[in-house]
Amino acid sequence: MATEREALIALNLIPEMGPIAWRKLLGIFGSASAVLAATKDDLKERAGFGEQRAAALAEALRHANPSAEIARAARIGVRLVARCDPNYPALLAEIHDPPLALYCFGDLEALSVPAAAIVGTRLPSVYGSETAHRFAYGIASAGFCVVSGMARGIDTAAHRGALDAKGRTIGVLGGAIDCFYPAENRDLGRAAAKSGGLIMSEFPLGRKPDRTTFPMRNRIISGLSRLTLVVEAAAKSGSLITASLAMEQGRTVMAIPGRIDVPTSVGCNLLIRDGAAMALSPNDLLDELGTLGLQATGNTPTPSCGGPAPTTPKPFIPLSDEEQRLYDVIGHEETLIDEVIRLSRVEAGRANALILSLQLKRLVEILPGGWVKRK
Repeated sequence: MATEREALIALNLIPEMGPIAWRKLLGIFGSASAVLAATKDDLKERAGFGEQRAAALAEALRHANPSAEIARAARIGVRLVARCDPNYPALLAEIHDPPLALYCFGDLEALSVPAAAIVGTRLPSVYGSETAHRFAYGIASAGFCVVSGMARGIDTAAHRGALDAKGRTIGVLGGAIDCFYPAENRDLGRAAAKSGGLIMSEFPLGRKPDRTTFPMRNRIISGLSRLTLVVEAAAKSGSLITASLAMEQGRTVMAIPGRIDVPTSVGCNLLIRDGAAMALSPNDLLDELGTLGLQATGNTPTPSCGGPAPTTPKPFIPLSDEEQRLYDVIGHEETLIDEVIRLSRVEAGRANALILSLQLKRLVEILPGGWVKRK
């Protein structure tokens, strides 16, 4: 009999069944391995399937080969994380229809770093792209992972902003990981994977993206994230689907306000009108994440089929050598900035700019009168 992990991967290989249908069957049979072993009669009697549907699913279950899929993935450097694995993201497991398995290329530690999603139109304005980049840079600098969909436009700007901050970013694809879409972002995906982030998909190898896969992908983007920010979106944008899913999942939704006569601002303005929080700077996101207690904690996955849970990492906050020298001098008690500069031996003009950078990263607080202290 297959292990629970193998069974989850096997079920995920059957394209005729979606996550909601699997959720129902898992509830009826109690485990993925029990579903995998189900006969046609079991599916008819216990799940209420008709003769034809039961026969087709029983046949598909018999031919599902998780070992071959795991081996195929390994040959291209992809690791599978099943829903019962200890490093499956606990936050994603909380949603109504979590993926049975995730195909991951990159650093799996990114799954346990607290994350915020940034999404928006594929046809942004220059202002929209710059805004997505700036917000992603700000929250990645503060140690949070930036999640987006690797699509053209706002997604691309968000991923690049996180990478420019030397932070982590996760790209959730709308097709299989070996059918990378869009092709022009393949190098961006590799850069994310090499920089402590991930490229991820729930779809079996070979599954090309289509109209059904992108809405499915959106629930993972919001499901991985405590907060979803919409930068620019039209009234019927797919980004609004992500925002709606985030609300259903009990997550925070924020939006960048825009001109009322610009089509790609309509979606964001409607979100704000209907209760989403307005975001005017990266600090607004950081403050919101702070209210969730996420400045210094990660999402610790909870094992559900054996194995120890990994240690929760501290936020990934990259500091230059000069930033580190300044931070080492700044204490929890108020210190004069002039004294910090003297002790760190960093040139004054450069030091003042770097102290501002440390404040943006939520590591220090600049006080009136030329004082500073650790946050």
